[in-house]
Amino acid sequence: MRCSSLRNALDRRGFTLIELLVVIAIIAVLIGLLLPAVQKVREASNRSKCQNNLKQIGVAMTGFYDVHGNFPLGQAADNDKCFGWATYILPHMEQDNLYKALEAKYTRFIDPKGLQDPNPSTIAGATNYATLVKPLLASPISTYLCPSETTDQIDSRSGAAKTTYAACMGTSNDGGVTPSKADGMFLRRRQRVRIPEVTDGVSNTIMAGELRGWDPVNLFKDSASGTEFGADRRYFPRWAGPIDLSDDWDVNLRIGGDGTYNAGGAGQGPRQINSVDPSYTDIRGQCFGSLHTGGANFVLGDGSVHFITDRINLATLQALCSRRDGKAVSLP
Repeated sequence: MRCSSLRNALDRRGFTLIELLVVIAIIAVLIGLLLPAVQKVREASNRSKCQNNLKQIGVAMTGFYDVHGNFPLGQAADNDKCFGWATYILPHMEQDNLYKALEAKYTRFIDPKGLQDPNPSTIAGATNYATLVKPLLASPISTYLCPSETTDQIDSRSGAAKTTYAACMGTSNDGGVTPSKADGMFLRRRQRVRIPEVTDGVSNTIMAGELRGWDPVNLFKDSASGTEFGADRRYFPRWAGPIDLSDDWDVNLRIGGDGTYNAGGAGQGPRQINSVDPSYTDIRGQCFGSLHTGGANFVLGDGSVHFITDRINLATLQALCSRRDGKAVSLP
């Protein structure tokens, strides 16, 4: 009788080992089912915030146009080593204090009309670059960053804050050096674009889109040397523009569709959204892309924001990136 009472008392104290294992297994299954749903909700939220960022960028571009009569220049200087479009629109992105602070550090700052080079014509060429200019460029701007981007917000080499958005330079990496090939809404080397020149219509032309600071498949490694893509990391995206002398236009400009400027060279070939072809580092570095699954967000010239799949036909993407090819393409 006493043994039976003791056994009953022990049973009433809690779960048996088997019952406990069953409960743990059920909880594990529920967590396994819940995590993907949580991740999907988080990604949907990030994608929505990213689209809102591009919407604000589009509004800022329009605000700049209303003031100056042209869209921002892709580059402020008559070279590839200076401030870019994202610096021009700072006053329209609620960053007027930052813009004025930069303006005060230069003998002659950027010209909204592109009629003259800034002085100095390269960012790093300022005599007070290290002490006054560089700290300003290290200012992260949340609207210039997709929330899905979780890497460091500062470039370890230049010390400048990054961006995850690029203006569309059209279908050629010439982008303004040769006028006949300059078909994007943003161009290199003090070239400006006005609405009458967007003959395909602003609602049919990409203004800006997402870019990636790294290649999740190939880690941006050069297919020939195996070094980090490329050795000078010239494609690392920064809102200020190209800073170091080894930088180039593709820090904050991108092209879409087929590049036709470097015929036969490393830059030749299709530039699909999220391209991960390991054979072409230039193509991967110069294409639009994102950390969202299946495509990237873009803002068109009319301010509308669209998620464009990375399976889009290249000819269609090229038509969207060109402002004047006569192939008006609409998106849902």
